[in-house]
Amino acid sequence: MGAATAAMTKSSIMVVDPGEVAFYALGASGFVIVVVAGWTTANANLYRAGLAAQAVFPDVPRTKVTLLVGLAVVVASAFPFIYQSMLPLLTYAGLILVPVGGIVFAEHHIFPRIGFTRYWARFKGLQYSVPAIGTWAVSLVFGFGLGALNIIPFYYLFLPTWFVSIAAYIVLAKKYGAAESYPEGEQAERVFQERVAEFHAQQAATESHEPVNDASILSKVIKAIYIIIGLAVPFVLAWRVLFHSPDIYVYYVNLERFYDVSIWCTVIYFVFAYWDLKRSKALQRAAVRGASEPAV
Repeated sequence: MGAATAAMTKSSIMVVDPGEVAFYALGASGFVIVVVAGWTTANANLYRAGLAAQAVFPDVPRTKVTLLVGLAVVVASAFPFIYQSMLPLLTYAGLILVPVGGIVFAEHHIFPRIGFTRYWARFKGLQYSVPAIGTWAVSLVFGFGLGALNIIPFYYLFLPTWFVSIAAYIVLAKKYGAAESYPEGEQAERVFQERVAEFHAQQAATESHEPVNDASILSKVIKAIYIIIGLAVPFVLAWRVLFHSPDIYVYYVNLERFYDVSIWCTVIYFVFAYWDLKRSKALQRAAVRGASEPAV
């Protein structure tokens, strides 16, 4: 019996984290899947964080800012109290942004229905929106107050806070002029939006390209390899474990075979799927370049 199987028989799912669950269930393949899944998710998050940091430090190159943000996150993730408290951290970090969503929803979806003017602060020439700032402050006090009083679970705090932000923004915006009419500003906004729509239509007409179908033999072989070896083989091995293990000894033999083989199938899948993705992107870029070149 392997180490993963032995640990799985002694540990409760209530006391292990998602990475351990994947390792106990899938062996080394589960470990690789968790690492790759975390890496692909973290790439997008790191890119967004780098863009946000560059907005704060516009004179620093985006590559350097993103690298510094990534290093800071790596150092912070080495401390157990941070990664073990990830759910509360994400909840409270999201709670800071919830009022912004409530303000946007109110201005774009509720204001037109109740006769208020969208973009009223810009039409009025305000340098900053007191109702928006006040709504954000009131909503944070409300949300974090609910959390401090432990009235509802912390992962539900965003919902009442969102409704409070909508109500607070409507009340404050009405007081500062959202219910008034700004005909000149609204006309200028309509003209601007029409010009934007025309520009987008021109771009769509001149730059649209249909997806290119890669029918080469090599691409078909690559797809066949990662589908058959990367997906079909682990499925067959898992089927044997579930439905063709008449006794406990055969079960453990099939399980260990699944662990030993599926790790290599997982690696093959990621390598060949990535290869296929790179070939498809290169073919698409070549087609775009060929379409953009003037005819001779």
